Amino acid sequence: MMDAYIYLRKKHKLVHTSTVNCPEGLVPLDTITECLEPVLVPWDIPRPIVLARHCRDLESFGRVIFRPSDFVEPFPYDQLEVELSVRPEGISEEFFDEFF
Repeated sequence: MMDAYIYLRKKHKLVHTSTVNCPEGLVPLDTITECLEPVLVPWDIPRPIVLARHCRDLESFGRVIFRPSDFVEPFPYDQLEVELSVRPEGISEEFFDEFF
């Protein structure tokens, strides 16, 4: 299982943040779709257009940033960011709780 941290920014300030569990082993396009699906409706934001550069960024850097030009519908924010974090195998969730 993989955690995806999703950030919505406006004027360089975080407006919304969320953590979503995504399955591992998907192609970048499916990973982006799976990660964004749970936040699009609650945050009332349109679905971005996922380009090849977004998939390359996700593979290379573990994160992807969508700007207003990546949306067909009006997007009143500065950016939507998805950042992946892979949980190590064999380490329980309680181990990470002591750091927060």
